[in-house]
Amino acid sequence: MIPRTNYTLGEEEIHDILSNERRKRALELLKNRTDPVELRDLTDWIAGIESDVSPPPRSLRQSVYNSLHQNHLPKLDRHGVIDYDPQRKVVSLRSKARRGGLYME
Repeated sequence: MIPRTNYTLGEEEIHDILSNERRKRALELLKNRTDPVELRDLTDWIAGIESDVSPPPRSLRQSVYNSLHQNHLPKLDRHGVIDYDPQRKVVSLRSKARRGGLYME
């Protein structure tokens, strides 16, 4: 498991988290789901939005997958926004993030 901080997110951290479109899109999908989401499904959904074609190009899916797995999901996990299991490749929104809304509006 990735170690995460145990503090309330400040305005700067929230701005940093929401400054990336892939992180925002991941949170958008997760906020409407109560069950864990597989990384592959999250990847396909984001790549579909970015490419506006179905199915999205393989190269784009690979790019989205790598950036989520190596960068964006670990960062969100460290901040305590999501729970990400990199071995099982599943992700879910933490209840405190769901309650707080992270200023997504």
